[in-house]
Amino acid sequence: MARQKVTSITKGTYEKQYELLWDYAAELKRTNVDSTVIIKCELEGERPRFQRIYICFAGVKQGFLQGYRPVIGFDACHIKGHHPGQLLFAVGVDPNNDMYPIAYAVVEVENYETWL
Repeated sequence: MARQKVTSITKGTYEKQYELLWDYAAELKRTNVDSTVIIKCELEGERPRFQRIYICFAGVKQGFLQGYRPVIGFDACHIKGHHPGQLLFAVGVDPNNDMYPIAYAVVEVENYETWL
């Protein structure tokens, strides 16, 4: 309990961090014009409850479209901790056969709707 209390004092609470998510999305859109940032929430009373976020930077998108192989791979990994979920990502292949991250999303569960 002492560790949780100290962590909440130094880093803030999860609720306060999630409140900053919309500011983060707005800053991404402002500094990376034509980037795609989508946040999905559901209302619980008057407060929104975070479900998922999708991010694709404009530079990465254009780089993939202009010079990389037309092959896209999809994968996911689990996020453990206080708020579990999954990290979904799409990767391409560059001319050196290296992975090229295209987009990523943080979601609550992996299913058809979240991959869509």
